[in-house]
Amino acid sequence: MSLKIPRWFKILAAVAGGIAAVIFIGLFIYVKTLDYEEYADLIEKKIRSATGREFRTAKVGISVFPGIGLVADDVQFENASWGSRPEMVSIKRIEGRVAIVPLLMRRVEIGRLQVTGATFLIETNKEGVGNWVFGSQKPAPAAEKDDSAALFSFGGLDDVSFKDTVLLFSQSAGTERLRLDIQHLELAGGGLSREIHFKLDAAFRDQPFTASGSAGLISAIMKKSADWPLEIDFSTDGTGANIKSHLDWRSLPPPARGSIELNIDDSAGLEKLAGTSLGLPLPLALTASVKTADGQYLIELLKSTIGKSDISGSVGIKTGGKKPAVMANFKATSLDLSGRKPSRQNPAKSSGRVFSDAPFPLALLKTIDADLVVKIDRLILTNELPLDDLQVSASVQNGTLKVNPLTAAVGGGILSADLTLGAADNKPPSLVIKAEGKNISGEKLAAAMGYADSISGGSTDIAVNLAGPGKSLAHFMGGAGGEARLVMGPGVFRGKALDWGGDTLTKLSDLVNPFRRQEKQTTLVCGVVRLPVRDGMVTVDRSIAMETNRLTVVAAGQINLRNETLNLGFKSHVKEGIGIGAVNLADLVRVSGPLSNPSVGADTVESAKKALSVGGALVTGGLSLLGEALYKKTIADPDPCRTALSGAGSKSSTATIKNKNQKENGGIVDSIKNLFRK
Repeated sequence: MSLKIPRWFKILAAVAGGIAAVIFIGLFIYVKTLDYEEYADLIEKKIRSATGREFRTAKVGISVFPGIGLVADDVQFENASWGSRPEMVSIKRIEGRVAIVPLLMRRVEIGRLQVTGATFLIETNKEGVGNWVFGSQKPAPAAEKDDSAALFSFGGLDDVSFKDTVLLFSQSAGTERLRLDIQHLELAGGGLSREIHFKLDAAFRDQPFTASGSAGLISAIMKKSADWPLEIDFSTDGTGANIKSHLDWRSLPPPARGSIELNIDDSAGLEKLAGTSLGLPLPLALTASVKTADGQYLIELLKSTIGKSDISGSVGIKTGGKKPAVMANFKATSLDLSGRKPSRQNPAKSSGRVFSDAPFPLALLKTIDADLVVKIDRLILTNELPLDDLQVSASVQNGTLKVNPLTAAVGGGILSADLTLGAADNKPPSLVIKAEGKNISGEKLAAAMGYADSISGGSTDIAVNLAGPGKSLAHFMGGAGGEARLVMGPGVFRGKALDWGGDTLTKLSDLVNPFRRQEKQTTLVCGVVRLPVRDGMVTVDRSIAMETNRLTVVAAGQINLRNETLNLGFKSHVKEGIGIGAVNLADLVRVSGPLSNPSVGADTVESAKKALSVGGALVTGGLSLLGEALYKKTIADPDPCRTALSGAGSKSSTATIKNKNQKENGGIVDSIKNLFRK
């Protein structure tokens, strides 16, 4: 049985359909006949009047399906006159969904906006003025009526998206630019009565990342809401972060309460985004609470791990003064950095330098005040060196960083250090480092690092007192003055301890002490390394010395911390009664070249004598000739360690070992001849 539709219903449906068709056709004709170029001209005039810059669109049109929309192609907004290129903004296409009812009243109200193929250039000139600072150089005549605001409106805009968009950032209108590639950015909601939701898929420094989240009502901010929500999720290769918070807009800046979660398994992606190596211990995970108390932001670690280590503590930030004040306090029973995962990021091509030329954060020190306290019961460094009872107190005041003190127990002894970095009274920045280590047991240190029975005894004292310029570590070392000293007492070295220090020290040890390969152990009587530093130059005149039960070793030469090269000669002397024929002892062992990869080789006194010309002396750097003088002094010196420690070598000799590229070529030869005469 089929349902019979009444005839009157069919007639009514036909009439309604006809009316709808007439309305749609009429609306279509009406929309197509509107002069959108008129609207575009009004907008261009308004922007030109407000900014003093040209705003142009190549074409403005209308689209009907899937809804009525306004389309603009090849939109360009002029850059500042000093800019690096003519356009500050260029957009291939803008599409705006138009509300129908306002359109019938000849008002264009945009409800949805989609931007495709845009490039935004943000830059500053040499004076630091941004290209977003406008000057109305071409104002519209006062008598001219501007109806664009009445005809064009974004009041209903609640959805904005960007596709294939590029943001460029540069300073001083330079050619080097930071680039943010936005594959897709969606901003939904907004207005005054809807929550904002956003989703970003982008890449920075060619490293992809995503960010998404939501925020409360804009109207709630205007009403000074005490509980305005904000949530952000961030993700890149190896790193994920989540921030949940509620802001109190009753005061500015708004107090916050919420939580932060951070997980880093691999820092490669994060390092590419940052543009630098972060040196983070991995894996790293933390959950922290954020709240406001007594006028400061307080971040308290609820749960945090670095590798298998747990850390507790808090960070407080005060923002009410002339500059932010940061107070941090951290504690850990154990922190092991030795097993951290290396970053899989391709390392930058090595510069061959030992001392980094990365600038110290001097500008940052001037923007904050800070106090930091760290206490770690046991810290194991990446090289497996253990530090016990580590305590660090640091502060930043008036642009100066002070670490005073840093103390730790090492190998049964105590290590303490002070550091000051900064610039006072408009003077150039400087760095001062003082460190002292006493009664550090080589035996205990070796056992703690997993080399038990490799060393017996070997008590060591360390002292460092250096001051110099403070722009970077390389800058500091290149101009430093002061002294560094290491003194090692009696000990027995065996097994793996004989090969500590890598290939260079191993080869050097084999040449200056051939006995160590013939015997199972080396008995050290004493060892001294005293490095007097002046303007980044270290002159060694028997201030490096070692004595074993079979021989003595002294050194002379120069270490250039400015260009990171060294030129040292080591001379060994077998003690009486041992028998020089028992080993193949080199006349002189020479270590030269860059600090990062020096060469080690044996030299002879005979070859040096044949080079007793100006050219020959310069070719050898004078070290072979000096070796003969060292040879004589080694035989005559019954206590080379005491000589090295007291500086008697420098006091007894007026000779100074010159650098090979010294302009006064005759000076180096005269110095070497003076040594021969002695």
